[in-house]
Amino acid sequence: MVAPVGLSYSQKHLQVNTPVVRLDDPEHELAIYASGDWHGWRSKAATKEPWTFDWLKTIGTGVFYDVGACVGSYSLMAAARGATVIAFEPVPWNYAECVANVYLNSLENRIAVLPVAVGAEDGTAIIKHPGGPTPGFGEGGRRTWTPTWDLRIPMVRLGDPSLPKPTHVKIDVEGQEIDVLRGMDFDGVESLIVELKDQDNEADAFVILQAHGFESTWHGGERTEKQRTHIFRRKSC
Repeated sequence: MVAPVGLSYSQKHLQVNTPVVRLDDPEHELAIYASGDWHGWRSKAATKEPWTFDWLKTIGTGVFYDVGACVGSYSLMAAARGATVIAFEPVPWNYAECVANVYLNSLENRIAVLPVAVGAEDGTAIIKHPGGPTPGFGEGGRRTWTPTWDLRIPMVRLGDPSLPKPTHVKIDVEGQEIDVLRGMDFDGVESLIVELKDQDNEADAFVILQAHGFESTWHGGERTEKQRTHIFRRKSC
């Protein structure tokens, strides 16, 4: 269990007594509210996905899109290293906790959190989630929950001209990653890290990304029998 941090963060920002825990970023002093730290997964983000943490350390001060940000652990880590972050999180209570975590760490000038799903086209999406407003869970389409809530959420493509163009993109959307890639504008993107649900999604992602000049430079991070994560970078000319 991650040791609780004192209340100085919350006293400084929101004047509430919600417990706060440290993120396991060894290089920066970061914290999150504990209500979304389901089984320690969100505060142990670097330990849970060392491949994502290592990739984040390489992206520098560009524009980072965190698609499926949950409560914002990786958004905070990227912003602490100088990136400008657009965090996309459709689950309402994850969105609320992500916003709170941004202010908790005084990173509101580096991170914008948008309460939208991302897909192949603009419109609306229905996402499944465990019943009850509990932060810290991803979209629940792969799991069996009782009860399950179907949430109707605004959906956008990753090509909104009102947003800065991304240089680096993280996609972790519980099986909807191909729709995200189909709707994406790749202009200016240097690298992506994408969690792929299964071999079919992996094959589809390769077709899309190779057509836009990317190649897989690393793969691994299997957390289920079928799921695998890839890091894609632009091919050298």
